[in-house]
Amino acid sequence: MYDEKIITSILDKMEIKGSYRKYLLEIVKLLSNKIHDVLMNLKLESKRLHMAVLHLAERGKFIRGLYSYIVSRALGVSEEKALLLATSIELYHLASLIHDDIIDKADYRRGVESVHRKYGLEYAIIAGDTLIIYSNYILSKLGGEIIRILADSGLRLSDGEALELDTKIPDSLPEYNKIVYLKTAAFFEGIFKSSAFLSGRMDLIKDLRDVGIYIGYSFQYKDDIFDYIGDPKVMGKPKGIDKNKSNLINVLVKQYGFSIEEAISEANKMITDYISKAVSIIRKLSIDTFYKDLLIELTYSLKVRIV
Repeated sequence: MYDEKIITSILDKMEIKGSYRKYLLEIVKLLSNKIHDVLMNLKLESKRLHMAVLHLAERGKFIRGLYSYIVSRALGVSEEKALLLATSIELYHLASLIHDDIIDKADYRRGVESVHRKYGLEYAIIAGDTLIIYSNYILSKLGGEIIRILADSGLRLSDGEALELDTKIPDSLPEYNKIVYLKTAAFFEGIFKSSAFLSGRMDLIKDLRDVGIYIGYSFQYKDDIFDYIGDPKVMGKPKGIDKNKSNLINVLVKQYGFSIEEAISEANKMITDYISKAVSIIRKLSIDTFYKDLLIELTYSLKVRIV
């Protein structure tokens, strides 16, 4: 179930304070409890598979779920539907983490053993597949178009992961950004697009998709920095996994002649630029003012996040 100490620690590291912090804490409580309830209602004969599915479920930052819920509520979606969509998105993301850890041979995630290390490779693969299928099952309550939007994002994610394996270290920033768009930004794009579709605010789809893409790029770039300078105890996962693979810092060092320190500085400037673009669009949106301000606060926190 929900652990307030874990979530409070995450909000501390995101430097979110005041009324925004209080409300985000409430959303995370709702989301964490909903994920728990949904997964406990998942009827599986294999107890070991069920444990593998549950293993990482309530230990995350819930960034994708938070964005989904806040955007949906800002657009007028009911709490029940917003929570259902956000929960499904978190389960999609969880499946991708389980499979990522298998590919990267990572020993731990979110501060505990990775699923494949604790329950075995076979169970981890099945657990990831189970979460994807179950997410679609849950989303069926919101309609086929929502499933289609997120399935399209999932296909892009898979394509991006494979392209990353194909490419090793990209020859240029545009080539690397193609990978980032597919494996990370496209999913954030899908999050924002699905909320717009669920609310019926088709007039905002383009702007919201752009916001999702900018946030996705800044999120991945920050992860690339963490792979060089992050504290594994804080991040809850190993660092250095991507140092010899597709990573923004690698691209800037090996293809553009930056030192590692210069590359990290340049990456932070790029993150700031993407966040500024996202916030600029959010400010202009005709949506609920409270949720708009909350969305801006959450987006600015990406600049200083350390996990």
